[in-house]
Amino acid sequence: MSIKINDPIGMGFKLPEHVAELINHAYEKTLVPKPELEDDEMVEIDRLMRASMTEDFAVTVRYWKEMRPGLGEIHQMWGVVQRIDPVRKQAKTVNTTDIMWINLSDITAVIG
Repeated sequence: MSIKINDPIGMGFKLPEHVAELINHAYEKTLVPKPELEDDEMVEIDRLMRASMTEDFAVTVRYWKEMRPGLGEIHQMWGVVQRIDPVRKQAKTVNTTDIMWINLSDITAVIG
């Protein structure tokens, strides 16, 4: 009779430090460097954000969030762009449950 062990890290005994390092390594493989935007992409992002402000319609704002030096995750926020602060270089996005200020330099896409 054989017993099947469901071990997602691998078969055998591993020290907790090894398991933590394997998990950390797998997590770091999911991180991406900050995307570089083309000029036409930045123009389209600006156009959609300003349209969301003036016409009061919701957009999805995708933004990069640094998790490790030079690496991060792409997150998104759905809502209406309520304000763009040129001094702080941030956009205020609001929906029914959340308010978020997003750095303009971290925005990777706006979907209308």
